[in-house]
Amino acid sequence: MRFRFIARRAIFKYWRARIGGLPMTGGSRMRTEVTSNRCLTYISVPHLGFGFVQTCVSILENFPSDVLNATIVLPRAFRTISPSVEVKQAIPYPIPFRYASPIVAPVLNCYFKRMLAVADPHNTLVYFWPNPPLSLVRYARQRGFLTVREMKIIETS
Repeated sequence: MRFRFIARRAIFKYWRARIGGLPMTGGSRMRTEVTSNRCLTYISVPHLGFGFVQTCVSILENFPSDVLNATIVLPRAFRTISPSVEVKQAIPYPIPFRYASPIVAPVLNCYFKRMLAVADPHNTLVYFWPNPPLSLVRYARQRGFLTVREMKIIETS
């Protein structure tokens, strides 16, 4: 757990240095005008209010708003998410989720790819949560996005 905290702190420090808010070598903070920087987050599981999806939502809710504007892209959110996080749902509400579940993966992947196509690679961070399709990660890297993958560790006894 300590490693994840240190890794996230390093990501924020790198991102602030990249946008000009903090020198890469440390030192005093510089005053600069910061444009709207985004964090597009891909997660392939609906938000039910618990599990690793809730961990993802908690991390995004605590992103410093002066550095990154968080956007989460997921199949559907069954629980409320803080207004500080922009929620994009790939499956609309009138369709019952049990009927939509066979098509969730292709619809979500297509929706996220369209979001990447219109996003600016210079001010967007792409945050992938467990098991994203390799084609999406490659597409994001080819477009020049800074990509971060969160891995779910499964312990077996």
